[in-house]
Amino acid sequence: MSRKQLKDLHIVSQLRFLQEYAKISSILREEAQIREQLMRLEQKSLQVDAPTDAIQTMSLVGADILWQSWVSRSRRQLNMELAQVLARKSDAIAGFRKAFGKRKAVEQMLQLEKDDRKKHQMRKFYDRLMSGN
Repeated sequence: MSRKQLKDLHIVSQLRFLQEYAKISSILREEAQIREQLMRLEQKSLQVDAPTDAIQTMSLVGADILWQSWVSRSRRQLNMELAQVLARKSDAIAGFRKAFGKRKAVEQMLQLEKDDRKKHQMRKFYDRLMSGN
């Protein structure tokens, strides 16, 4: 493989790596948002459990049952969204690892080609010195 082809391959592998990185970054942000929503929901749920007078009042009008069912539905929905994001994250990680490995392999090939070229130049220089030209 020529040096030009290796450089072109390196550019392509770098672009693919950046593309996979962008994909996984957006998935990680989405996961963090959902986890934040779950945490806020849990905090709100715990805050409502605190004052007993308010709970008795809510209980009289049935609001406590409505609140608990809303919390339960919201938590279930967020957990389903989180599961879907985690499945996409798993696929994205596989693609990211593959792109990273290819990029690393091309970089190693470039380094080997550079080392070989340097050895060849040193050999030519040595041969010229020994021949007296």
